[in-house]
Amino acid sequence: MELVYLWVADYKNIKSQGFNFSPRFRCEYDEDTKELTINENKDYVSIFPDNINVTAIVGENGSGKSSLLISLLARERGFIVVNENNQLKIYNKNVIINTQLQQLRLTSKFNKNILYYAMDSDYLLANKRHNQWIHIEQTVQLYVENYLRIRELSFNIYNFEPEFLFYTIVDNDIIPSQDELIDGLMESIIIQTETDSDTIYKIIQELRKIDDEYFLYLFYFFENISILIDTFSLSEKIHPKDGYLIFSKHDVIKFLSENNLPFLPEDDFQIVKDNQNRKIPIEKLEEKFGDNYIELLFDRDKIILEFNLFANNEATFSSLSHGEKTIYGILLHIVLFPLDNFLLFMDEPDNTLHPEWQKKFLHEMIKLLNVHNKEAHIAITSHSPFILSDLPKENVIFLENGKQFDPGIETFGANIHTLLSHGFFMKDGLMGEFAKEKINKTITLLNQPKRLSRQSIKYCENIISVIGEPILKKQLQKMLDSKRLHKMDEIDRLKADISVLHQKLKKLEGRK
Repeated sequence: MELVYLWVADYKNIKSQGFNFSPRFRCEYDEDTKELTINENKDYVSIFPDNINVTAIVGENGSGKSSLLISLLARERGFIVVNENNQLKIYNKNVIINTQLQQLRLTSKFNKNILYYAMDSDYLLANKRHNQWIHIEQTVQLYVENYLRIRELSFNIYNFEPEFLFYTIVDNDIIPSQDELIDGLMESIIIQTETDSDTIYKIIQELRKIDDEYFLYLFYFFENISILIDTFSLSEKIHPKDGYLIFSKHDVIKFLSENNLPFLPEDDFQIVKDNQNRKIPIEKLEEKFGDNYIELLFDRDKIILEFNLFANNEATFSSLSHGEKTIYGILLHIVLFPLDNFLLFMDEPDNTLHPEWQKKFLHEMIKLLNVHNKEAHIAITSHSPFILSDLPKENVIFLENGKQFDPGIETFGANIHTLLSHGFFMKDGLMGEFAKEKINKTITLLNQPKRLSRQSIKYCENIISVIGEPILKKQLQKMLDSKRLHKMDEIDRLKADISVLHQKLKKLEGRK
């Protein structure tokens, strides 16, 4: 599937704008006449494999890059043109279009064709029911769930091939500590419940005596201690003579069951508990936990576990850098995505990557898609000149204030400094602001016609000595040497003047 054209009626800072994503076609929509014209570029030669196209979206912060991608998932008016099996189709959201092409309703169902990555995934989280999105935190589950398939596919990166799963149970802190009570929690509990403070304190003291870990686990399903107290009317379950709570885990189990709330049965909880803090062979998980081991371990509505993966050489998933985890997660999701023909949208995936991996990132994705016979159109927003240098300018959308423009540069294989200066809008140069301020002060001093003080000379010497750019350093050193020579000439002139004055003084003294 190839995204050919996107037209956005009004989304954030993008208004009545059309964007061409495929160099194979040139599309234009006239909002007044409602005419859509599409011209095929018969001379276009792609540098990518036949099953892959790549479009980069670049621009300053706030230019509309992320909005452009998200607009496809949003509900606002617009339409897209896609190329499916060499046939152009229009998916439309409430826009009148005069065209002979087939028009289909653009609904959330279309989003199933899109695999989406974004570091800031608030929108995706809010609409996750309709979106297929790359969630790096779910990488461990995805790997475990597809362990045998991944091994068969020889999926490998960073020479990291996990063989073991390791997890710990996240503690539940529903019962407040003594310090928390002293720090004012008691007051908030009293406000939330009708029970007096002495009774609340007694209840909490009794709850703290519970040493049954499964009983304590069940408390996890109550937001706070006040809800627990009110739900089970614990103030009425204090033994009148001995003061202990007439309250059992069976009361909690009955309540959760009657309200259809998910929780682990005690036997399952015990299995999970007994195997925490152990390196468990992934291929043995089903044997150890049963057929439903994925649900048992990864259903966060029932229990929250913190995971890690171990390789035979003791390398761990947690030891990978954030950038490495990002790449690992993205490539894993690509391989395991259920569709073989899809759109891959990535919003600034290179943000946490070392420059070396920024250079390799696009190449790795294209290679992976090819190896696994997947057809995809990659649309990627980026600030990386390395990614831009992998693409012809026809495959780049330059944005400024929500509008596309042509910066007049060639991108493919271009010099990184050129791309930074033009493609990424660093209009004030590529030097850090702190360094620029110091160097500009040095230039100002050296350009002064008057003589420099010893302090100013020393300042210029210190700054010039640490400049890393050789041409700039050499030029400033020449200016400093010229100042020094000028000073020496001035000293020589002063010495000569003094000598003449001495001679005149001697003549005057001789006349006396």
